[in-house]
Amino acid sequence: MPESKEKLDLILSIQQARKLNHEGVQFKGLMYNSTELATLRKRGVATVTIRINPDDLVAIWVFDEHQGDYLRVPCTYPEYASKLTLSQHLLIRQHNNQTNSERVDIDLYQRGKDKLRQLITEVSNSKKISQRKKAPATTRKHSNNRSIHPIRYRQK
Repeated sequence: MPESKEKLDLILSIQQARKLNHEGVQFKGLMYNSTELATLRKRGVATVTIRINPDDLVAIWVFDEHQGDYLRVPCTYPEYASKLTLSQHLLIRQHNNQTNSERVDIDLYQRGKDKLRQLITEVSNSKKISQRKKAPATTRKHSNNRSIHPIRYRQK
């Protein structure tokens, strides 16, 4: 059993390779950077292995081969990424036609996040059963990419 929740999150996260540049590491239009990444850049590291928790995009983990451990690297847009799932982010990007964009229009994304949360709240508070069923389906519809969601848990 892992020692902490963070270690468990790291074990269950998605692993990918990404380029490291002067702005940090980019994942799905979000940038992640820290002083530790600057150290990796100074060592000449060009590609890094990252791990992403699909349930919270506020930070990623970057593997430091020299130290043999993962570094926690925060998103450069913490207000937007806080408590944001990968499915929600992809839905917001799709809604704003930003799926192919490398750069984030953070104001546009933040408005999209607020709108999505408002819509979910409205539908969840609706007395109509058909509308309440649509709320989870909206977020599920964008999470069927197996490379993004490798592990599924069944609620009991």
